Amino acid sequence: MIREYVNEDFDKLEMNGYIDPELYGDRLRLMLEAYNSYTMETEGKVMAIISFREYTRGCYSAFVLCSTLLEGKHTKELKVFIQGCIEALEAIRVETLSLKDDVIDRFHRFLGFSLEGTKVKFFNNKDYNMWAWVGGNNGS
Repeated sequence: MIREYVNEDFDKLEMNGYIDPELYGDRLRLMLEAYNSYTMETEGKVMAIISFREYTRGCYSAFVLCSTLLEGKHTKELKVFIQGCIEALEAIRVETLSLKDDVIDRFHRFLGFSLEGTKVKFFNNKDYNMWAWVGGNNGS
């Protein structure tokens, strides 16, 4: 089930290692409140938090915080939900940033995002990939 995010969801999420909390620091919780955020929950456990924010007409910044408990069946539901949000928002562009890593790269491609480039040594001496979904490029 995916529902609107509530503040308590952040504390229930057993975050996987694919987001560096230091990158956002204390702002991460504030970002979840400022963005349009949703929670994927299964049997009372938070599996993921999905967030979108419009930065200019039709263009969105987005991120997904995933649980260590997230499984393949959840990622399929996540993909359908994200595609539904993109359609409902009538988005032209949705962009995100992630650590450069084979697993997370496959995850972004599965969700329908295309790699736009890499920010070399962007934060904590680590490379980050820039991803975007651009209208008509939904991974189908």
